[in-house]
Amino acid sequence: MRKWFQVYIIAFALAILITGLGASRPLSKAEGSEIIENFRSQLPEKLSATAIFRNNFQVALIMLIPVIGWIIGGYVLYNTGVVISAAATGLAVPGSLVFLFLFLFPFALLEFGAYSAALTQSYFIAAGIYRRNIRPQLRGLALVIIIIAAVLLLAAFIEASYLSRPVSAS
Repeated sequence: MRKWFQVYIIAFALAILITGLGASRPLSKAEGSEIIENFRSQLPEKLSATAIFRNNFQVALIMLIPVIGWIIGGYVLYNTGVVISAAATGLAVPGSLVFLFLFLFPFALLEFGAYSAALTQSYFIAAGIYRRNIRPQLRGLALVIIIIAAVLLLAAFIEASYLSRPVSAS
C-alpha cells in the first residue's frame, strides 16, 4: 500500500506538470479563439453534473488501461492545459496563472486526484502483467474504480454548481 501511495504522488505531480506545460504554451489570440471555439462545439448544450461526470469518468477509465492509459492520459491532460491557455489569451493573462487559479476550486483537486489514482492503478496493472502476477492488481481495480467514480461524481456536482452561478461584474 505504501508503494501505491508513492506512485500516486508521482502520478499526481506528473498530471499537474503535464497540464501546466499545456497551460504554459504560448498562443496567439487567433489560435486561442480557434481552440476555444472548437472546445465549445464539443460541449453539450447544457453542462450538467451528469455530463461533467460522464466525460471525466470516461477519461479516468481510459487512464486505467496499462501503458496506453498513460499515453492517452498525458495527451488529454496536456490538451486540457492548452484549452486553459487558450481561455487565458482571451483574458490577456498567462495560461499558467489561470491554471494555478483553478486549484482554488475543490473540483480541480478532486479531478486530478481521481486521474492520478487511475494512472497509479494502471501502473500497477502493467507491473503485474510484466511480473505475471496480475491477480492482486485486478482485485484492487474494482475498489479503485468505485473510489474514482465517487470522487468524480462529487467533483462534477461541485463544478456544475460553480458553473451555474451567475457571474457578477462588481
